[in-house]
Amino acid sequence: MKKSLIYTLVSLVLLPTAAFGALQPSDKKEVETIVQQYLKDNPKAVFDALMAYRNDEMQKVEEEAKKTVQANYDSLFSNNKAPTLGSPDAKVSIVEFIDYQCGHCRVMGPRLKVLADSGDAKVIVRLLPIRGQSSLYASKMAIAASEQDKFQEAHHALMTAKDISTEAKVDEVLAGAGVNVEEAKKQLSAAQKQIDDNFAMASSLKLQGTPAMIFANSNPESVVFIPGAIDDQQLKAIVSKLNG
Repeated sequence: MKKSLIYTLVSLVLLPTAAFGALQPSDKKEVETIVQQYLKDNPKAVFDALMAYRNDEMQKVEEEAKKTVQANYDSLFSNNKAPTLGSPDAKVSIVEFIDYQCGHCRVMGPRLKVLADSGDAKVIVRLLPIRGQSSLYASKMAIAASEQDKFQEAHHALMTAKDISTEAKVDEVLAGAGVNVEEAKKQLSAAQKQIDDNFAMASSLKLQGTPAMIFANSNPESVVFIPGAIDDQQLKAIVSKLNG
């Protein structure tokens, strides 16, 4: 980054934008000279200022996403078509947008499975295959496996498989999980419709990637939006708070 740009950025941090813009060119030069000396004396200042700006922008994005989630609460949490894990009577629901070839998704998957298996949360799986044709095929086949009441087995198998880089390998993994692969292939068109719906929702939420998780209990105001992976302690703390 050019020095002049850094000076301008810090000037905008130190002065209200309107005030800086109203300065005469000679005054702006004087301000930049002062800032230059300030940066020599306080080299960490620009880093702190830019980090504060970044954090403010991230908070704005998350707050805007939360409003969008609340506006689409029923579609997200009451969609009976989306495959689910765990008890339907769980107080806390977690909508997860994932890709089976996403490394962070594969870390979060087992953690969410523990919550679902324990009855602490219901997990609503929104497959969002953004990593190529194999991811798309795996997602469609997992959804198709729901017609055989085999989604949980298919989901877990795909989440933990060492290699699903080709359709043949996806088929092999699913067959090993007890899915009738040939029957599942007959449902791929219907599965694509659900994936299209997931992409439309992800676009509305302005998701930047996977994983993305949305937590809530029966109250739309309780929504917690997490655009990325979190550690197990944070995950359990959110669910515990929502469980009351």
